[in-house]
Amino acid sequence: MKCWYYTLICRKLLVILLNCWFVYGLEQCSEEKGSGFCPTGNTCCRRADGKSGCVPDDLGSFNATCCNDEHNTGCAVGYECSYEKYVGCVAGENITDPLVQVLPRYHLGHSDRLDRVEKLPLRTESTEQFLHYYSSHGDLTNMKNGTAIRMVLFIIHGAGRNADDYFCAASASVELQGVYALDSVLIVAPHFPITDDREICATAGAACWEEDGSGGPWRYGADAIASLSATNFSSFAVLDQFIDILLNRSAFASVERITIAGHSAGGQFVQRWSLLTRMWDDRFHGVVANPSSYAFLTPLRSIHGKWQLPSTRCNQYNQWEWGVAVGGNYTVPYVDGVLHRLDLSTLIHRFGKRSMYYMVGSQDVCTVPGNSKGWCSSHGLESTCMDRMQGRNRWERNSRYMDSLRLVGVGETHNRIVVPGVGHDHSLMFNSKQGIAAIYGSHVVAGAM
Repeated sequence: MKCWYYTLICRKLLVILLNCWFVYGLEQCSEEKGSGFCPTGNTCCRRADGKSGCVPDDLGSFNATCCNDEHNTGCAVGYECSYEKYVGCVAGENITDPLVQVLPRYHLGHSDRLDRVEKLPLRTESTEQFLHYYSSHGDLTNMKNGTAIRMVLFIIHGAGRNADDYFCAASASVELQGVYALDSVLIVAPHFPITDDREICATAGAACWEEDGSGGPWRYGADAIASLSATNFSSFAVLDQFIDILLNRSAFASVERITIAGHSAGGQFVQRWSLLTRMWDDRFHGVVANPSSYAFLTPLRSIHGKWQLPSTRCNQYNQWEWGVAVGGNYTVPYVDGVLHRLDLSTLIHRFGKRSMYYMVGSQDVCTVPGNSKGWCSSHGLESTCMDRMQGRNRWERNSRYMDSLRLVGVGETHNRIVVPGVGHDHSLMFNSKQGIAAIYGSHVVAGAM
């Protein structure tokens, strides 16, 4: 049949062929909605500037609500835009979860580079090694306008590995902050695929991680799979390499702030990487949002309201990824190298000097396992005995982790941030007033909820 009968499909394929990059699932918005691109499952809305904006699919795919205002906002599937008593989103009759009856609005994410995916060459014996990533300014290794960059935001996806969604949320956040010129903020969204991502992992030279039932061991620094990626390479080493490009190239001499932010499994990644990496200076800030677990710096756990050593029935509770004791069932060379090189007191002292923000949604309190359709959804809350020893839900685990930091003398540079009215949702967390302040170290402009 003639191609013009399938304009949207053909234009999408044309973009892939012309750019010669691997492009993840995208949907092209209609001309009425700006003719741009949104991640598959997102809902297209037309922004005030005529461009396409995207409502994420955390609460359901497609058919979300575009709000009729000048602030470029939308509501999730099943919600209506409220303009009077509460300027936000109100649940329809089919939304029964009491935790999310009222929500803030989404700020419509937009990027002209959503249809392009860059490749980071990995430093291994194989010259074919690479990792895909999104970038607001193109290929980091060949940037010509790096001297204009003042702030860098690395955004780490969750267990769903939806780097495009996170890239959209980060793009929206740039418009909500009031310190840096829009073009001076570089957004980088790496993608850590697992074997379930068959099309990606089948690509020659693509780094790929094993599926472990919780989104992939990339979240705690494990190596990519040798049989698929040709050479072992830690996910933490990948971020180190990104950072090294920024630190060692004179082209990025104007960078004032570097924030590494992650939500859920991405929050696990950021907390653990921030603890272990050597790639850190006064410009760095870690933002950890709603993770299922943390790497505790003490073997003590809160049991019946008292901090004490637990029984040995859960004998992995303090080994990596839940603690910093050497050993356990996971082979993580990057981690073992750091833990053998630095004693615990040195590790704690170094970590205590690093700027960290631990964000938690006030409504991220569901304890229903998995993605149950019961009275609430935990969005895949991890529930091994090692996880449960940190708390019943993400809210409680965040509280106990913060208490554990005080036990080991970590305090002034590590901050807890509560985002009211938000559950397990990366866009609402990072684009909240609290999220913008943590990421950019600034006040927010009109439109942040």
